[in-house]
Amino acid sequence: MSPSTIRKFIVALAFAGLFQAPAFADSSDPAASRITSFYGSLLDTMKQAKQLGVKGRYDKLSPVLAKTYDLPSMSKLAVGPSWSALTPQQQAANSPGRASAR
Repeated sequence: MSPSTIRKFIVALAFAGLFQAPAFADSSDPAASRITSFYGSLLDTMKQAKQLGVKGRYDKLSPVLAKTYDLPSMSKLAVGPSWSALTPQQQAANSPGRASAR
């Protein structure tokens, strides 16, 4: 799976989740509060996109994405059985961590 495809997948998940955010707002579930926090950060970053620029958006979203999602495990699941045949360098190159915050 290409980094471009992974990036599109993660962005699609984020936007799909934006429509679910109100449903999570009143939940005491720790996972729901984590996602609600992510959506707040994402919306705030989107509103400030021009002022922040690419690096500013990355700096703001990268730690939130890492805290919210287990990106290495998501990569492993997305690639499938061939993941174990990849070298550690190939696994790192196919991990969406850096690309997902752009």
